[in-house]
Amino acid sequence: MERSGLVQVGAEGRRRPVTLSHPLYAHVIWNRPSQLAVDHMMGAQIAKVSELGARRLDDPVKVAIRQLGGGGQADPELLVRAARLSRGANDFPRVKRLARAALTAADPTSRSDRRPDFRIGSAATRRPSGSPAGTYATQS
Repeated sequence: MERSGLVQVGAEGRRRPVTLSHPLYAHVIWNRPSQLAVDHMMGAQIAKVSELGARRLDDPVKVAIRQLGGGGQADPELLVRAARLSRGANDFPRVKRLARAALTAADPTSRSDRRPDFRIGSAATRRPSGSPAGTYATQS
């Protein structure tokens, strides 16, 4: 943090006092919302988008990511749809995250043709064009 200029380290004998480089940094740190407040705001945003019908192409992706980020469970169908949209946008790290979440949220007793892994296909392991074979699929 010292190298990036966020803090200054002084020297007072054997002590090394650390101070923030700018008073606004303290304001940002102390006025950050709690995790419960962030989860509540995410839930309100999800409800608003869902209420309006999620009409934009990337709305399912936004809703799924916010549900996962808020610590909540997302609908497996929504996760699959969001993974497919992310695949179309060549956002493979997001595809992998959404596909894994879909598999976790899916009912293991469901028919195999209704399971997310069957419908997503190779989306979670597809590598971007131009990347060396084996480098992308092995990333976790």
